[in-house]
Amino acid sequence: MRANRLVYVGGVLLAGWVAVVGLLFPRSVELAVPWHLPPLHAQVIGAFYLSGAVFMAAMARSATWSRQAVVVPMIAVWTGGLLVVLFVHWDRIQHTGTTVVIWLVAYTVLPVTEVWRLWEHRRTPVTAGPPAPRWLRGFLGVTGALLSAVAVLLVVDPPAWPWAAQEFVLHIYAPPLAAFGVGFLLAARRPFDDLAIVLPASALFAGTVLVVSALRLDLFRPGTATAVWFIGFAVVFAGLTAGTIAGFPRRRARVS
Repeated sequence: MRANRLVYVGGVLLAGWVAVVGLLFPRSVELAVPWHLPPLHAQVIGAFYLSGAVFMAAMARSATWSRQAVVVPMIAVWTGGLLVVLFVHWDRIQHTGTTVVIWLVAYTVLPVTEVWRLWEHRRTPVTAGPPAPRWLRGFLGVTGALLSAVAVLLVVDPPAWPWAAQEFVLHIYAPPLAAFGVGFLLAARRPFDDLAIVLPASALFAGTVLVVSALRLDLFRPGTATAVWFIGFAVVFAGLTAGTIAGFPRRRARVS
């Protein structure tokens, strides 16, 4: 529907703005998000939103529900969760200007529209097609479960973080991580062709986090948490990239 496409185009603009400011101008991140964040946190948020912009752009272009079916609940969890965080940590907002108004509107409209789309397609059958390779299904299932567990822990009992982080910042991380967790768990059960959006966009997130983390390595504390951070994101990036590459021959064959 045209209305859905317009919502996703708006999502591209918002996510792209957060990504640009967060990644390139992290000391001015409050121009794009309602909170002031330290530079490395701003850049990690920028990495989230770089992938978010790709998700939204792909959703705006796609006319196939089967490929959108994994991403729609991810958007609902991501935006709905951050709306809750926005209200819970309202005292952290330094000024209620244009940015806050945009976030309130966008993060109310997006979860509502995505939940409505899920309801509309509740009886739409899963498209027939070859499953993803067994290794990829296993990788997505395990990674999805781990990310979901981390997201819950960030809210109820934050684990050791590899660099200085306030509790409210960890709460900001929780919804997008939960969204990736839910998306991977759903993707593990979908035909391989339905993963054309979620795999490359998620690989972009993991790869960008690795780059910004390496550039600010001096901020990381030596120890287990730092090792888990770098090894974990490297494994996720490698697995998602391999899955994306594995899908190229099928998509090329369908085009030809």
